[in-house]
Amino acid sequence: MNGSMMVWALAVVIATGVLSAALTWLVAGWIYRNRLQAALDRRLLEVQAEFEARVRAGVLAAGQELLPQLREQVKQGFQDAIRQSQTGELVESYAGVVNLGADALSQRLGGLFGFKSRK
Repeated sequence: MNGSMMVWALAVVIATGVLSAALTWLVAGWIYRNRLQAALDRRLLEVQAEFEARVRAGVLAAGQELLPQLREQVKQGFQDAIRQSQTGELVESYAGVVNLGADALSQRLGGLFGFKSRK
């Protein structure tokens, strides 16, 4: 074989390899699209539905388990808020009474000792 014949044979071998690979990819793509993709999509939807059902069941179970504690904490929070608001109102009303009493005593003592009222 001479040199030009070897180059031509090498080109044919390379072209055959490239065409064979391209044809293989085309056949594999056709098989995937027509046979495997639908089955894989169905299976994916089944797995997704099962996952969602398990997550929902787990969340509901956790909610049922934690609900009594949550209710108790909310109840305690409301009771504390009511106690604090009542205590605050009592302190304010007592402070008002004490201020009135202190003002009255100050006026009386000021009158007794001859001081003028600051108000």
